Amino acid sequence: MRLHFTLLLFCLLLSGPAAALDFRVTYIDRDATPYITGEGVEVPPRPGAAVDLVRRVATELGANVRFERRPAKRVMAALHAGEADALLGRIYTPEMGRELAFPLRADGQPDPAGGLGVLSYRFYRLPGAEITWDGRRLGSAIPRPVIGLNASAAIAALLQRLGAEPVEAYSSPQLFGMLMARRFQAVAVLEVIGDRYAALKLERLDPPLASFDFYLPVTKAFQAAQPDFVARLWRRLGESRDAVYAELLPLYLN
Repeated sequence: MRLHFTLLLFCLLLSGPAAALDFRVTYIDRDATPYITGEGVEVPPRPGAAVDLVRRVATELGANVRFERRPAKRVMAALHAGEADALLGRIYTPEMGRELAFPLRADGQPDPAGGLGVLSYRFYRLPGAEITWDGRRLGSAIPRPVIGLNASAAIAALLQRLGAEPVEAYSSPQLFGMLMARRFQAVAVLEVIGDRYAALKLERLDPPLASFDFYLPVTKAFQAAQPDFVARLWRRLGESRDAVYAELLPLYLN
């Protein structure tokens, strides 16, 4: 019996520690400060509060997390090809829910408690600009006002339904520069971004244009292979995000 125990212990020692889980996260190559910073495919040293949150939580759970940035049209291709396991910063839609796994409530609806936070979009205009917003209708002195925005397919579609012409700018400085040059009647951007430009004496229109919960969905293959890790990941993201954002958002916004 003693010999059997010694051999078993020897085999366990030879096997060494369990390898860390590789967790590959992809996200778009556009700036969405303070949650995602920088432009292009390189992940900057200060990548944004949402990236930092995912890195902290995944590492805490013992994963070897790796981030890759891709053009918006290629992130889904990477997930379909098995080149990535998760997509950082996705808004839930029923169509996307059929392609990727999101944290869900018992009723099958997306569960914000397992998400990355809330994105609130607002209109900003130059003082006196003839454009209004009452929460339902966009009023303008011209039939189809031109509204600038950063990369957001959901906001672009919403603006079109409101009768506006959405025009995308590559970065926030470019976006607000074009607003100051009166190329747009207004811009529709994240509140945390728009409020950074308060020194330009812009007017923020109430109420918000839209608010979305955003998530870290994973491929259904990854969830099937690592169900415990995925469940713990979403739970810890929800538990940690307020404290992490309270720490990091001021740093990214200054």
